[in-house]
Amino acid sequence: MLALIAAPDLAAARARWLAYLATERRMSPKTVEAYERDATSLLRFLTGHLGEPPDIAAVAEIAPREVRAFIAARRVDGLKPRSLMRALAAARAFARFLEREGHGASGALTAVRGPKLPQSLPKPLSPEAARAVSDADS
Repeated sequence: MLALIAAPDLAAARARWLAYLATERRMSPKTVEAYERDATSLLRFLTGHLGEPPDIAAVAEIAPREVRAFIAARRVDGLKPRSLMRALAAARAFARFLEREGHGASGALTAVRGPKLPQSLPKPLSPEAARAVSDADS
């Protein structure tokens, strides 16, 4: 399935990146799984956008408008802002990995700001919890 969404050089780099996340970065298996899903969605988007499976050079040459289009496409898929931020973080991490391997830098991924996260207010304490906090026995 991956052969359909990435050129062989990019597919091999993706496999090395996932191994790096699991072994050297010691990320949790669930985090690696989420990053894998996000990277796959980016590669699928690029395949549709470019009309062919992307290679490493295509990722290095990605433009800010393409990153914004990827975020917009994921939003249409129903992703919430936190998931969109994770997808962008995964794409950035993959691009940094490719850069460390000497495949060029993709500044577009860092140039694009992620979606705004909703602000939440602190939750009020229950009356019992408020009494427990205010009763100082010492």
